[in-house]
Parts: sequence; C-alpha cells; structure tokens
Amino acid sequence: MESGESGTSSPPELETGTREFAATELRVRSAVPRDYDFITPLLMDLELDYPSRDLTRFFVGEEHGRILAIAELKEFRDFWLLSCVGVREQYQGRGLGKALLTPLLKPLQKDVYLYTLVPGFFRKLGFAEAASPPADLPPRSIYGCASCDPRLCLCLVRKPNAPRISVI
Repeated sequence: MESGESGTSSPPELETGTREFAATELRVRSAVPRDYDFITPLLMDLELDYPSRDLTRFFVGEEHGRILAIAELKEFRDFWLLSCVGVREQYQGRGLGKALLTPLLKPLQKDVYLYTLVPGFFRKLGFAEAASPPADLPPRSIYGCASCDPRLCLCLVRKPNAPRISVI
C-alpha cells in the first residue's frame, strides 16, 4: 500500500448503465480477477506497465464483453491518483478514454492528480497543471519511465466538480 493510501476505501460509486460515444457503447466497471489476464498484456502493449501497479484498483471499459480501455485509480487520504489510463491502440480516437473517465471522475469529492505526457486530453476533462501537488503524492519515479523526459511529463489536477469541456 502506498504511503498515505487509504486502506479501507471502496471504488467510487459509478453511475449505472452504458455510455454511448463515437459509435460505440462502453460499459464501465471495476476490474475483477478474471480481467487481470487481459489488463496486464494491454498495459504492456501500451507501454503503461509499472512495478507498483495494483490490478485491484483498475476499472475497465468494455464493449460486447471485450476490454477496450483501462484506468487505475488509487485513493489517498486527501486526494485520488489516476495512475494509468489506456485504450487499445486500434480503438484510440473514438472517445473511449472520455467514456471511461467521465463516470469515474464525476462522483469524486477530492482532488484527482495524475502524471501525463498527453496533457491536452486531460485538460478537456477538467484537469489543469498542479501548482503545488500534495507532499504524499507518489513521485514520477514509481512508474519507471527511464525514457521519459521529465520536462514533458506534467502533473495535473482536477478539482471536485471541475467543469469539463465537452468536445474531445
């Protein structure tokens, strides 16, 4: 468990049902053990795997029973950390990332932080550059991004009930 991580938290309450985005329906739900064999190769394919990932904190977006998108969301005492977001390469650009994250972020009542090389995508979901991240936010180094240029990897934050730009 990460320092400061809340050990008794449950996943955020999701709005029920499916979301229709860009000619697809995506069902968003908490990952279950049978999903882990699909999540791990997807993480590797998208170069998102890292040593301290926790498959029990993943959410999946599926269409017709096939996992197309994933996100890892960790709760800490005063904030959430969106550790990982990925969409199968052949499905990128269809709005699946937005379809996955919208029901995850909406009910959260604490700031959500993330590190990213694609800030434009997250800004459209209400994230902004984090002026002063919390002291207990895990460092970028947990991701083992040896080839990552730290000048390009930004720390962003989304405040509870942040306005979201609807065009992606």
